[in-house]
Amino acid sequence: MPSLSPRLQQIYKQLLTGEAVWDLCCDHGYVGSHAYQSQLFPEINFVDQVPEIIVRLEERFQRDIVQTTNPTATRFITASGEELTLELTGNVVISGVGSYTIFQILKSLQTKNLLKAKRLILCPQNDVVKMDEIKKLPGFLYRQSQDIISVNEKDRVREIFVLDQVTHT
Repeated sequence: MPSLSPRLQQIYKQLLTGEAVWDLCCDHGYVGSHAYQSQLFPEINFVDQVPEIIVRLEERFQRDIVQTTNPTATRFITASGEELTLELTGNVVISGVGSYTIFQILKSLQTKNLLKAKRLILCPQNDVVKMDEIKKLPGFLYRQSQDIISVNEKDRVREIFVLDQVTHT
């Protein structure tokens, strides 16, 4: 398995151990695969809307990554984030897509009352200004938990937003 890029390392470091991982728009599935290998997470969900990506990822995963003694459950789901009908818990990672797509995914999940994650880790490719609109979604119970993480990648700065669920006490 290739090592994680500095951006993906920062995303991985933000995962809450002991919680499920939802790797949305997962592409190569590097974050989810590293989470699986660590055995620190009970469940890893790889989600991408492109069927060929999920097929190739699952084949590579079965061939190169799966460990017979690893108790971590895995799912490979072909769907766009907006189309999901499962409740998302634990950690939700959305990276490698634009902020408009991130907004649409979270809006859809929020509207369907499926967004139950403790932590959102979001890394848009562009237009980070749109990220402020996410926080204004009706009923959106997440707050930025730390400063934005900036990572230099391919001659530009990529920003990682970490939002934690607000719990009522």
